[in-house]
Amino acid sequence: AHGQTVRNQAQVALNGGLALFMTECGRVGTNYGPNNNIDQAEWDRWESWMDNNMVIWCKWSMSDKNEVSSSLQPSAPVNGSWNANNHLTSEGRWSRNRLRAKNANLPSVCNPNTGGGGSDEMSSITAPGSVSRGKPSTLR
Repeated sequence: AHGQTVRNQAQVALNGGLALFMTECGRVGTNYGPNNNIDQAEWDRWESWMDNNMVIWCKWSMSDKNEVSSSLQPSAPVNGSWNANNHLTSEGRWSRNRLRAKNANLPSVCNPNTGGGGSDEMSSITAPGSVSRGKPSTLR
């Protein structure tokens, strides 16, 4: 629902030196409920813009509501430890796969592809020791 006009406004903010953090974004429109539409093309435009401008983002939504945007099945345990095949919705699985692909270079403790044992549970991570625009952060 928030297309090129909002990207243009965000670009003006970035060009002016403001920092941006994109929240509550995703492939699903802003009308709630089970009959919402996925707009992959618009998400791709947003994701490309965020990547090109090094804007970080968090996805909407981890809920178990009867909405297309929800990531969890109503039967998902409330304490976490979710199984991707049994507890995630199709949107939840898409989000999980997309975030994993974008974060393939995480420390091995977080990344099952590089030694995390295949678990989706993060056992430990340290805070970044340094952060610079356009450069990877280093862990303490």
